[in-house]
Amino acid sequence: MLITPEQAIKFQLSKGGIIISSKDFCHTCNNLSNEDFRAETEDKSEIPDPDIPGLIDDTISIIDSSGRNFKREREELEDLKTKFCAGCFNLSVLGQFKRGKSTLLNAVLGEKILPDSVIPLTAVPTIIQKGPKRTLKVHYLNSDKTDEFKTESLNEIREILNQYVTEKENPGNLKDVDYVTLTHPAEILKEITLIDTPGIGSTNIHNTDMTISFLPKCDAALFILSADPPITETELEFLKQIQTKVEKIIFVLNKTDYLSSDDIHTSISFLKQVLKENGFYGDELIILPLSAKNGLNAAVTGNEEMLENSGVSLVLEEIKKLAGKEKDRLLKKAVMRKFSVIIDKLLLAILLERRSLEMPLKDLEEKIGIFKDNAEELIKWRQYTGDLLVGDKKRIIGSLEDDCEALRKEATEKLMKSAVSELENNTNLDISNLQNTLNTEIPVYFDEALCRITGEYNELITTSLSEYHNRSLDMINSTRVLAAELFEIPAPASAGRDLLEIKYEPYWTSRISWGGISGIVTQSTIKKFMPDTYLKKKIRAEIERTISSLVIHNVENLRWATLQNISTSFRKFSNRLDEEIESAIDDTKGASEAALKKRQEKSEDIAGLIVRLDGTIASLKKISYGINRS
Repeated sequence: MLITPEQAIKFQLSKGGIIISSKDFCHTCNNLSNEDFRAETEDKSEIPDPDIPGLIDDTISIIDSSGRNFKREREELEDLKTKFCAGCFNLSVLGQFKRGKSTLLNAVLGEKILPDSVIPLTAVPTIIQKGPKRTLKVHYLNSDKTDEFKTESLNEIREILNQYVTEKENPGNLKDVDYVTLTHPAEILKEITLIDTPGIGSTNIHNTDMTISFLPKCDAALFILSADPPITETELEFLKQIQTKVEKIIFVLNKTDYLSSDDIHTSISFLKQVLKENGFYGDELIILPLSAKNGLNAAVTGNEEMLENSGVSLVLEEIKKLAGKEKDRLLKKAVMRKFSVIIDKLLLAILLERRSLEMPLKDLEEKIGIFKDNAEELIKWRQYTGDLLVGDKKRIIGSLEDDCEALRKEATEKLMKSAVSELENNTNLDISNLQNTLNTEIPVYFDEALCRITGEYNELITTSLSEYHNRSLDMINSTRVLAAELFEIPAPASAGRDLLEIKYEPYWTSRISWGGISGIVTQSTIKKFMPDTYLKKKIRAEIERTISSLVIHNVENLRWATLQNISTSFRKFSNRLDEEIESAIDDTKGASEAALKKRQEKSEDIAGLIVRLDGTIASLKKISYGINRS
């Protein structure tokens, strides 16, 4: 319910107050707290749970009729409403490579349909939704194109899935897949959507980054750990990154079939202690013991007793809880948190305009002067920060160039050493073993180099931008706090959105042709008429030339991908920083200047405008209370 000016006046009269002017009315309405509304106007027995879509619609109506440009806030509200009304609860399944994620998901679905954990996944999430039959839809990056597959054969759909989500069949995501949607008739999917994510902590570090970038779509997570060991530093660091990105995390300790009951108890106690020491604490900390392997066997064979003993039944119970009332609570909590931030910013802007309309012109002009000085300082600081960002970016790129040059030399020396060793031990001049060795070693080497360099530069960028991020939010928040202090109004609780978005999508050449080398050694005439020493020299020269070419190509791909990631991260940060600074200035200096202009031009009935703004403020406060009470 929205509070109109008439209702606010009625409220004041009911308390014995007498409204004698619009100024008195302003003071009354702007000091009307949520507690006043709760104590004086609310009949708790008649108020149901907050109607979130209705509250969002009310807020949109308010800003549409405010006469102010709240385009971004309006878009954010529409997105929140869409998410809430869809009602689809997304549960992501997270875990380090080879912890048993896909085995658990197969057990939950009741059949072996997802790729085995022994096959590394590429950076492609699989969204598993309810459907009458098994179908598979492939969605591509930067394209509306999709490929859809329908088959009654479990083996066929599993094989098709392998073609798109495994490193073996889609190395480095060469097929440019964004994500895959799998529909499945499993009953557990009726109220919840499962999301299988790439394994974290493998040599493919871009899988970890893709998983993190996908988490805003998720509402809760199953985090799969293992008894060997219970938790690693990599997992702890990942958990710290995702802790604020999902509303709830349920921990599953897999591979407990290798432990005695005492060892399981000890492992869980140890794991709880480690998690609590790292910020995961409270009665809501859930750790479920599990044998995903036994659970899958039980699900496939229909052995209910084995399924119960495996721990899969416990996981299914927790998923069902999430799909029930827990789902609604977590989804509401996520939406309301974002909604509250938007309301705070709207209230600040409108309260400033309203106070500016009633304030003596001389005082208003003085305060606008202060705002102007503050805005100029903020802009100067932004320019100074921009120069520092350019310098940091240049320094990081320079470091990348040095590292890539060192990598070229290191890779060439290492691969040539392996090739020469294999060649010297080959008395028959049959280089099939040499060819197989290098074809295997080159992708592994560059995979490890990719992991190392991407990790280093991920840390460099994050360290650099995090410092500017924190200082930026402090500066932006100080602008709004200044406005609140000058006009004696509440400051918003949050300065703004997260400015950081670092996303890596490296790639490299992983399929290599060695046709030139094979051509030299397989020609019988060459082998017949050339001395072995000369032929070995020719082979070595050809190998050296080919390795040099492949190293240059692969390192350049790695360099280019990392360079693009550096540039994109700095550019997005700068753009978001500009937007937030512009928003802060418009919410403060802009609001006051707009009010001053109206007063100077006398183009509107100021008293009537104040009354309308008071109604708007009262309505937003009522909505704010509706959000905070939920």
